[in-house]
Amino acid sequence: MTDRSNPISLAQIHSYLWGAATILRGLIGAGDYKQFIFPLVFYKRLSDIWDEDYTNALATYAGNADLAKAEADERFVIPAGAHWNDTRTVAKDVGKALQDAMRTIEAANPGSFGGIFGDALEAPRFTEADRLRIFDVVLANPPYSIKRWNRDAWSSDPWGHNALGTPPQGRADFAFFQHILASLDPHTGRCAIRFPHGVLFRNEEAEMRRKLIESDRLDCVLGLGPNLFFNSPMEACVVVCRARKPPER
Repeated sequence: MTDRSNPISLAQIHSYLWGAATILRGLIGAGDYKQFIFPLVFYKRLSDIWDEDYTNALATYAGNADLAKAEADERFVIPAGAHWNDTRTVAKDVGKALQDAMRTIEAANPGSFGGIFGDALEAPRFTEADRLRIFDVVLANPPYSIKRWNRDAWSSDPWGHNALGTPPQGRADFAFFQHILASLDPHTGRCAIRFPHGVLFRNEEAEMRRKLIESDRLDCVLGLGPNLFFNSPMEACVVVCRARKPPER
């Protein structure tokens, strides 16, 4: 259960996250940290929220555990054995235990968390009539320049995400970009995406940029200076696109 009488401080959170990154340093690329740490933070937070709901319901129902669990499960379900407190006691094959717990939570909450811990590029979370659902607005901050991703599968992507081409293995930025573009409503769709500044000029992606401009979906590019973000001094940009721009633009 969460100890609400002794909450963790922001400094402690920073210290723990930095410690996790230090343990992983040398094992994975710096840009891949978030692929490991963010799901863990989200998994822990889900467990904490469920605990809070359960504790409050337990007080409401005078200690009736069955009624308290039923009410806690109304927001989302944490199945038996898949709670953070279950996996943190595992001594062997911890990675498999975490993966099994996350998959169990996904399966128990298909409408809310189906596929949320997995690879959204390879298995899109939002589908409808055998297509990725479309949206009016998408705001995104994709992980920067992922190096380990399934480029071969992307080159023959069944969801139609590779209209601009296949990104280089060392930089998956345009894979996320095309995933988002393909998710826009063809009439009303708009998106704003934060990218590393390199997507605007790297040679490997020149042909994809040319096709993007020719498609007339690029609406605005905002250049952002260095040292704006807590965890990185790098320059970035925000790319704004519209599926169908108004005549004056």
